[in-house]
Amino acid sequence: MPRVRAHPHRRERAQSAGALRSGAAPDPASAAGRLAAESARLQQAGLDPAYIAARTLTAIREDELYVFSHPEMHDEVKERFAAIVTAMDKAAAR
Repeated sequence: MPRVRAHPHRRERAQSAGALRSGAAPDPASAAGRLAAESARLQQAGLDPAYIAARTLTAIREDELYVFSHPEMHDEVKERFAAIVTAMDKAAAR
């Protein structure tokens, strides 16, 4: 059975985020670099369609707005959103 893969544009966007700022890929030790690396790894691995279907049905039944197919990325996502909130706070203070 074919594997479900994330949209390639997400991987490309994550990999190019640092390139937009500095002309190079993000530092692999940074949150953006770790997120890009993990996204690329997960993109290559794919997921079992039955798993995605079960997660989606559960989310619909439980009236969840978001469906998380990779809960193991919690820390990376939390770091990224913390950076986004920090940037928003900085912009609001101007």
